[in-house]
Amino acid sequence: MKLPVKTAGPVIGVVSGLVGLGVGFGLGALARQPEINALQKQVRKLQKKNHELKLVVQEQNDELAELLLRYQSLKAWQLLQKKSLKNDIKERFIIQYGMHDYFSLMLDRLETGRDFQDKETAFYAAFSRMLDDKRLSEEQEERIRSYVLGKHAREVRAMSQCDVSLDIDLINAVEFDERKERERGFGPLKFWKQRSGASEQDVVAH
Repeated sequence: MKLPVKTAGPVIGVVSGLVGLGVGFGLGALARQPEINALQKQVRKLQKKNHELKLVVQEQNDELAELLLRYQSLKAWQLLQKKSLKNDIKERFIIQYGMHDYFSLMLDRLETGRDFQDKETAFYAAFSRMLDDKRLSEEQEERIRSYVLGKHAREVRAMSQCDVSLDIDLINAVEFDERKERERGFGPLKFWKQRSGASEQDVVAH
């Protein structure tokens, strides 16, 4: 089954050309600093698109919520319709959780400087390609699906929504210490994960 990439269309329209293909991969110390520099530029660009990105994510959340209500309203005897709609919803969840994982990897790479594991690299490359509005091969779609389900199979089966707007808030909250970046190559990033009325655990938990 093909991923419903078209459902991410509005987000792709906002971030296409910003994420960059192949950036942020764990390729060792020699490649680390250029990658970090490129990721910092991406984050700054995403911060400028923060409001627009949150709007399209909210629209997608609302659309998915409507599909869930439609699914719940179907009667037991409408078996074929329920099965088809359930599959569609689950595939949309893979895109939603994939976006959460993508932004989480981006922020983790910046915060810790750690190299990506092989599965993370393959997922990040494929999802970067999707967000850059490039055609995905069946193998790349499978990399996205297997990575996301490996982390969120329970949530996808339960059809539990993931609010990517929280990840966008974290991206928007990144502050760069320019002086320390010059002195140390890249300085520690500060994340304000507290939102009004929410603890850090509330923000990072999905």
